[in-house]
Amino acid sequence: MVSDDQPVRKKRRKLSGWYIVILGLLVVVGAVLLFRWRMKTALQKRIDAIRAAGYPVTCAELDKWYSIPKDVPNAAESILAAISLYVGPDEPNSIPVVGYAELPGRTEAFPSEMLEAVSAYISQNKEALDSMRKIAGFEHTRYPIDLSLGNNVMLYHAQDTRNMVRLLELEGIRHAEQGASEAAVESVKDIYGLACSLRAEPMLISQLVRIACEAVGVRAVERLVNRARLDETKLSELEGLLNKAQTESDLRRALAGERCMIFDAFEDPRKLGLQIIGQGGLKRVLLGLYRGAGLTTKGAIIYLDFAEEFMRVNELPENERIAAAKAVEKKLEQKSGIAILMVRMLVPGYRRVMEIHLRSIAQLRTASAGLAVERYRLAEGKLPEALNELVPEYLDVVPKDPFDGAELRFKRLEKGFMVYSIGEDCSDDGGKERDKEAGGNWDPGFIVER
Repeated sequence: MVSDDQPVRKKRRKLSGWYIVILGLLVVVGAVLLFRWRMKTALQKRIDAIRAAGYPVTCAELDKWYSIPKDVPNAAESILAAISLYVGPDEPNSIPVVGYAELPGRTEAFPSEMLEAVSAYISQNKEALDSMRKIAGFEHTRYPIDLSLGNNVMLYHAQDTRNMVRLLELEGIRHAEQGASEAAVESVKDIYGLACSLRAEPMLISQLVRIACEAVGVRAVERLVNRARLDETKLSELEGLLNKAQTESDLRRALAGERCMIFDAFEDPRKLGLQIIGQGGLKRVLLGLYRGAGLTTKGAIIYLDFAEEFMRVNELPENERIAAAKAVEKKLEQKSGIAILMVRMLVPGYRRVMEIHLRSIAQLRTASAGLAVERYRLAEGKLPEALNELVPEYLDVVPKDPFDGAELRFKRLEKGFMVYSIGEDCSDDGGKERDKEAGGNWDPGFIVER
C-alpha cells in the first residue's frame, strides 16, 4: 500500500540535496575569499617591507626612482646624438671588432690593408665620435625611457651603446697601432664613460650590456699595453678607470628593477600572461580563474620572497654568492602547486647573472693588477716574482679572486706575465684563455706578452 506522504518525502530529499550543493558552494566560495584575503594581507606586508627598505614596488615607482637631479646636464642627450650619427661598416668582412674580420693577436701588428680600412671607417664616424666625447665630465645620465610601461618598455639604446663601444675599441686599437698612446687612452676612457652611462639604469639587461662594454674596455687595455709603451701617468690613469668600474659595479638596482617588472606581471597577468599561455577564449577564461582564485597573488608572494633572497645573496662575500644562489634556485625548484607555475615562467636566471657579474669583477681586477705589474716593471726594470711585491707602493693589497676569495693568481711567462682568476668553475686551469670555437672552461685574466 502506498502512503499519501511519500511524494512529500521525495520532495524533501530533493530539497535537502540542493541544500547540500548550495552549502558546499558557499563553503568553497568562503574558502576562496578567505584564501584571497590571507594572500592579499601577506602580499601587502611584503610590499610595505620593500618600500620601507627604500626600493620601488610598481613600475610607476621604478620610473620615478630612475631619475637625475633637475637642471643638470644629461649625458644621454650627447650619447643618443652620437648613436644617431653612427655608421655601420660598408665592407664588414675587411674590418675587425665591428665587422667579421678576425682581430690580429694581442701582440700582432695589423696588416696594412686592414689598417687602411679601419682608418677609413673611423673617418666615416668622426661626427659620431666627436659627439660621444661631449659626455666627458658629465655626472648624470637618464635615458628617455618610460619604465612605467613595465614589460613593454623598449631599451633600444642598450644595443646601440654596444655598437658605439665597439667603434671606440677599434679607434683605440688604431691609435695604438699608430703609436698614439695618449689618444688610445682617451678612447678607453670613452668606453668606460659610455659603460658608466648605464650603471644607474635599474634593468638586468642594461647591466648585462654595461658588463659587456666593460669587458670590451679590458680587452682594449690589454691590447694597448701589449702594442704600445705607456708611461706611469697613463698606466695609473687606466688603473684608476678599472678600479672605479669595479667599485661601482653593483646588481642591487638591477635586481630591484627586475622585481618591479615581474611583480607588474603578477598584478596584471593580462600584460604578459596571454603571451605565455597563448590566445583564445578558453585560455582567457583559465587565466581569469587563475587570477580570481588568488593564485597570482600567491605566486607574487612566492616570487617576492625568492627575489628578496637573491637580494641578500648579492650582499654576501663574493666567493659565497654562487653556492648561495644555487641553494635559492634549488629551493624554488622543489616548490610544488599551481601557483608556482607562473613564477617559474617569469623568473630570470639570477644565478647565471651573478656568475657573469663576478666574472666581470674578476676581469677588471686582473687588468688593474696587470697595470700595477707594468708600473712596477717600468720603475724597477724587471717583473715581480709575485703580486705581494707590489704592496704597498703599487697595490694597497693583493686583489682577491671573487670566485674563491684567494688572491688573484700571477704567473710569469717565457715572455711577459699573466694575472688571472680561476673563473666560475672554481678550477685553476693555469690561466687558460677562452676558446670561442671549442668552448669549455677558461680563466678570466690579463696577459702581457713582452
